[in-house]
Amino acid sequence: MILKYVSSNGKEYNLLGLKRRVKEINLYGYDWRYEGGEGEDGVSISGFKKAAKEYEAKIVFSGSYEERKKNLDDFFESAEEEILKKEPGKIVCGNYYVKCYIVSSDIYPDDQSFWTISDIKILCPKPFWIRENEYIFKTVDIRGVAGKRHPYKYPYKYGGSGKETYIINSHFVPSNFKLRMYGPCVNPQVNIGGHAYVVYSVLEPGEYLEINSMESTVVKTMLNGTMVNLFHYRGEYNFKKISPGKQNINWPGTFDFDLIIYEER
Repeated sequence: MILKYVSSNGKEYNLLGLKRRVKEINLYGYDWRYEGGEGEDGVSISGFKKAAKEYEAKIVFSGSYEERKKNLDDFFESAEEEILKKEPGKIVCGNYYVKCYIVSSDIYPDDQSFWTISDIKILCPKPFWIRENEYIFKTVDIRGVAGKRHPYKYPYKYGGSGKETYIINSHFVPSNFKLRMYGPCVNPQVNIGGHAYVVYSVLEPGEYLEINSMESTVVKTMLNGTMVNLFHYRGEYNFKKISPGKQNINWPGTFDFDLIIYEER
């Protein structure tokens, strides 16, 4: 099993390694809170919402005193940076991850041995475990090829026109997503499940834009790395979640795009 902590700056920390290993952790609890009013015969439920969740873990750091000190400083400096920047890291467990902050730590050093134990608390503001299902669409794959099948992880088939295909959203509820479209193109549009995801802007070669329904953002990244907010140039349905099951997709076939579906559990 993969178990690691990935900081917001991209640094990865193996939590099942020889120098840093989780001894105890509970990642399975959850808490739905209800909204409603009490009556004579019970409670009338108007809705549910997920509450923030704290997990507790015990991490053992091993090695010489110098190794443990360096390992501890590096690990918790990344955690402190995330809190100061308000940019969460991730706990990755297998194919899923949850966004989180490490909000406290009690350290028990032992200068007489090769072990140091840290009891930590992990705060998950939005405690959904996420698996990313990615679909890649390339114009080079469709030119002049009718009905070509592709052996991707989630197979799909292009129609003879080279502009129509479909995906299977295997989740059981409508899913958040990230749609990344690459230049060059003008007013790029992808239709998914009968809804148009469009941004009224120009993408030059090497540029791309991302529609992120989870964050409600539309951002273009220019060739020099500058990020441009295109929120006010979005289409009407740009943040509509992807429904479960088979979803037809069509687009002009003149630009590449990626679709990442977030399976939240």
